[in-house]
Amino acid sequence: MGRDWSGLSQSIKSNNISKAFEILFQRYPASEGISSDPICFPHHYFNPQDREIIAFLTAMMSFGRIASIQRCLAPMFESMGESPYDFVREARFETDLVFTQYRWIHRETMMAWLFCIQEIINNYRTLSNYFESFTIDQNESFRGWLHRVSQDLRGQVLSQWDIHYGGHGSNQTPAQIQRQIRFLFSDPASGSACKRWMMFFRWMCRTESPDFGMWNFLKSTQLMIPLDTHVVQFARHFGFVQGLTVNWKMTQRITEVFRGLNSEDPLRYDFALIQFGSSGACKHRFDVSLCTSCPCLSFCSEGNSGL
Repeated sequence: MGRDWSGLSQSIKSNNISKAFEILFQRYPASEGISSDPICFPHHYFNPQDREIIAFLTAMMSFGRIASIQRCLAPMFESMGESPYDFVREARFETDLVFTQYRWIHRETMMAWLFCIQEIINNYRTLSNYFESFTIDQNESFRGWLHRVSQDLRGQVLSQWDIHYGGHGSNQTPAQIQRQIRFLFSDPASGSACKRWMMFFRWMCRTESPDFGMWNFLKSTQLMIPLDTHVVQFARHFGFVQGLTVNWKMTQRITEVFRGLNSEDPLRYDFALIQFGSSGACKHRFDVSLCTSCPCLSFCSEGNSGL
């Protein structure tokens, strides 16, 4: 059973969670973890219009092992040349894109997505302008805003597939394409944790390294935690959540805890925790050689299980 976090501030104070997380933040500086994270791809670009397109494609395609993601995306982005923005705007992807399939995402789906981005460029000039056009009403939740964005993108990409491939010898049925599109653009209204969306908005809106802070229509205080597998495991070890289901409610709950740690920058410790787990410094089970010197030992159920 996890801890009762109803007395959040007192629990955080008594367990020194803020202090322990700050130690991890200093121990795993963002600059040392970029190369092993999907964010490495948009870091290769400096023009904002190029970077936001690469970030969008990277984030939505970041599922599976990092090595597999990199093997798929590296040649695709190389085929886009120095300016992915121009590559998409001029529809050079119709002939020059290096992409066949990544897991269950087929080439036709990727092409329809790029046609969609091209249409967005034609209508809004930049991706930033497109996302900002979905104004967040004062009384609207982040969940409601993202639902509208997701539904719009799903409809646009499906429409582009129908225009360019529907009825033209496609080897994909509309139902198959719809499943791929629904997966790419997850919707919190269906209960999804929307990890890849949360990661994308962290990259684009949070102003501290390793993120870019390019978009200001979402504030750092509004961002939600991307539920990376290591973050979820730590949340369970530390008693932030109960149960096994990774869903939107878990996103909300863990974000609530992180806001209690740092209300101005709730995602401050996200990247450090991912690096802490992925580096092997935590095995998510008791290991005497690691746990006894871990700054999180006092409030970690796994660490205390072996003592």
